[in-house]
Amino acid sequence: MVSKDETLAEFHQRYTIELRTYLQGTVSCPEDTESGTSLATDEQEGLLAPTVPVSANIFLGQLAFASDISVVDVVHIHQIACGKLGSENREKEEEFLRLVLSAYERSQRLNARQGQFNRLPDILYSINTEYYLQRWNPGLEKVTGLSQTRLMNESVLILFPPEERAAITQHIQQAFRDGQNEIDTLLLTRAGPIPYRIRGMVMKNEDGVVVGQVVLGNSLIETTLNIEALRDSEERFRHLVENLNEVLWLTDIDNQAVIYVSPSYEKIWGQSCKSLYENPQSWLSAIHPQESDRVQATLPAQRHGPWEQEYRILLPSGLTRWIRTRCFPVHHPVGDRIYRLASISEDITQRKQTEVALERSISLLQATLDSTADGILVLNREGDILNYNQQYVQLWRIPDHILSSRDSQLVNAFLLDQMRYPEDFINFINQNYQDPTETHQHLIELIDDRMIELISRPYELSGYIRGRVHCFTDVTSQRKAAESLESLNEELEARVKKRTAQLRHLNEKLQLSVQEKGILLKELHHRVKNNLQVIASLLRLQSSYVQNPQDRELFKDSENRVRSMSLIHEKLYHSQEMGEINAQDYFYTVVSNLVSSYSRSSQKIEIDLNLESIALDVDTAIPCGLIVNELVSNCFKYAFVEQSSGTITVEFIRQDDITLSLLVQDDGWGLPENFDIEEIDSLGLKLVQNLVEQLEGNLKLMGEQGTYVKITFPWIDK
Repeated sequence: MVSKDETLAEFHQRYTIELRTYLQGTVSCPEDTESGTSLATDEQEGLLAPTVPVSANIFLGQLAFASDISVVDVVHIHQIACGKLGSENREKEEEFLRLVLSAYERSQRLNARQGQFNRLPDILYSINTEYYLQRWNPGLEKVTGLSQTRLMNESVLILFPPEERAAITQHIQQAFRDGQNEIDTLLLTRAGPIPYRIRGMVMKNEDGVVVGQVVLGNSLIETTLNIEALRDSEERFRHLVENLNEVLWLTDIDNQAVIYVSPSYEKIWGQSCKSLYENPQSWLSAIHPQESDRVQATLPAQRHGPWEQEYRILLPSGLTRWIRTRCFPVHHPVGDRIYRLASISEDITQRKQTEVALERSISLLQATLDSTADGILVLNREGDILNYNQQYVQLWRIPDHILSSRDSQLVNAFLLDQMRYPEDFINFINQNYQDPTETHQHLIELIDDRMIELISRPYELSGYIRGRVHCFTDVTSQRKAAESLESLNEELEARVKKRTAQLRHLNEKLQLSVQEKGILLKELHHRVKNNLQVIASLLRLQSSYVQNPQDRELFKDSENRVRSMSLIHEKLYHSQEMGEINAQDYFYTVVSNLVSSYSRSSQKIEIDLNLESIALDVDTAIPCGLIVNELVSNCFKYAFVEQSSGTITVEFIRQDDITLSLLVQDDGWGLPENFDIEEIDSLGLKLVQNLVEQLEGNLKLMGEQGTYVKITFPWIDK
């Protein structure tokens, strides 16, 4: 049984070990001297205490009657005993089968003897007419824990709890009146109050005078438990047999009758148990016609020893099943003659299908191994050879007598003799054992100058590492090609180094030339700027001599245009990047110069700038600068006439990745009605149109609420 401190897993392990020990013939089995068969004592069969030695005949009883293990687990252990312990123990199955068949008979004997056990008293004592204890058996002291000194001349009422003593007193008085009486009450025991059945009978002296009572007591708990244990054991045995997947049957040879067949017969054969009882040979009619003659020819051998056959049966549904039947002769207790046959039949259809599938898989695997160009060697965890292909044999040129031996040490010795560095290979193999879950790679050099690459991978099955798979590839040609390539690579590197040195020298000369040209270009920009500033100064000086205001404005416009171009050369002169100018900085300076030139104290003109930092080349910067100069100048001159304030907005942004947008807007008077830029006679606007065409852009002009001029043109970010 499973003790309170023992887990179910530990129980399994303990009983499985004991069963293995029994099957190996190492556990002694008490002998019944009359029958010659192994029997457990009545005490062992009834109590089944964990301390009782597990003999062969009571082992199944221990499992079936254990109170803390399920029938499913019992069946599981039964299946372990009936074929899962290895072929070397199959001869023990006959005796184990007898245990199963005799378990029910033993339970019937327990049922017959249970009444006698229940009637034996646990305690026995006598009292006088004054209810004082006189004599008692040792069981009273053992149950109550009271010593002889404590019980001597003491009232019997001390054996019972206070709440029961009135009822006990009435019971004793009733027994004195009627001669005997029986009562169920509580007895004070070592473990506390326990239900007991107390029966008192009067005692008389030689003169017939009542002198006391003799009292017998039996524990109601133990009686109830014994009855429940018997019922439970019978129920467990029934469940054990009914839940077996195998068919269990017993045949009487003398009467040619089936004594017992388990319910699983109906599931496997597709026939009722009743039909087998009525016709004991009906199971033979289900055997496949191709198997029938062979099986029936071996039936006489059942009487001479263990019999085993595998055959097919046809079910009423037309399906075919594979059956394995084992039969064991049973000797009569008297005379040692065979009078019964005990058989176990099991459905092995799935096993047969698995064997066929496995055979196909093995054939396919071997064909796959032989079709690959690499040499394959499969080893188990101990390093023994499991499989290999022909490419492996050809690659290593292993003689047939070495391969046929399947001796891994002999094969390894042959391989090591061909290696230039065998110590490296041994270290590689040791590494595989140290890290069995990893994939390792090793290059083997042979004494015949061949190069073999080895990749070793773990071989897994059902989640467990079963061994390793070695894949050998002849890489001699690849290695030679790699060496040749390496040599060419070294030669190429030398040439590259030489050419790089030459290019470095040319680059240094080129950089020196660029620096010289850069200095010259800066000097050129500086001189152009100075010349343009001289022209602007001349225009300003000349305008001072002009009396006509309109003419003076023309000089001023020309001066601003020259200064905007001069500003570009000034920015290029100070720029780190030759040929590029920052639009944000450039437009800000242009607008600032115009504010200084046109601002009046009587007007408050605000400038709103939204300029992105965009690098422009000279060909783009000059037209854009002139456009800004013309449009902002017009705003100052015409937008805010007779107005004290206003706002001029200048915006230069990326409209998208390939388009720039230039916007000049004011909130002044706007444009006259019916304004047409094509008809207007204005040098500044015509200049703007020409510059937009030079930029290949589009011009949009609106004048309803102030003047709005937007120019978009294509641009490539260099």
